[in-house]
Amino acid sequence: MSETYNVRPPIVVSRDPESNAASIEFGTSDHPRWTLPVRDGEQLVGTLRFAEDGELLEIELLDAETQMPRSLRNVDEGGDRT
Repeated sequence: MSETYNVRPPIVVSRDPESNAASIEFGTSDHPRWTLPVRDGEQLVGTLRFAEDGELLEIELLDAETQMPRSLRNVDEGGDRT
């Protein structure tokens, strides 16, 4: 049986309305990071950034208007979407 937990770690959400891009950061690292492009066919739709040890640090969304989870929309504007 699996268990489900509601956690609220420090997550930083940044959006750039002009470029329609967003970033969801889960952590930082002093170690070099590597980036995995996320594609829909030939189109780049986002990136995943990892720490050297494999920990997921950031998700970058390149069509934030569509891709941003509803629970995180307007969070960067001070809105609490619970």
